[in-house]
Amino acid sequence: MVNRNGFTLIECMVALMILSGLLFTFAITTQGLKLVNQQHNYEIQKVQVTRLIDRLENDAWNYQIIKATEHVLTIKNLKTDKTYHLGLWGHCLCLYRQDGKFLSYMLQVKKVNFKQLRPHLYNMTLQFTNGAIFKEEIYINGQKT
Repeated sequence: MVNRNGFTLIECMVALMILSGLLFTFAITTQGLKLVNQQHNYEIQKVQVTRLIDRLENDAWNYQIIKATEHVLTIKNLKTDKTYHLGLWGHCLCLYRQDGKFLSYMLQVKKVNFKQLRPHLYNMTLQFTNGAIFKEEIYINGQKT
């Protein structure tokens, strides 16, 4: 009688094939979930940028641009006669004052650029920490018509 201690080569190869198939399926599923999550985050950011533009333009009834640079818009509130800067503060797009008070508009912003297209009309490019980039136009004028 033959004593079989252990597995044959065929049994080991079948077990390795089953294990590799399971690992392959897991890798594909993980990659698919990652892509779905990235798309979901992009859609959320798209909605947030749209809300940001609406909020800026609604607040702009009382704002007037005093100075525009590539990364900061200096804005004067005509009602309160206070001067603000719209730009990055860390990774936060904020409307902030020199005394440290600020109004946060959007988080996880890596870079912001402003370009004047016409008087009171600016192109704003937002780059997020996850690599998403949005380009939007904003209209800021103290005397909206």
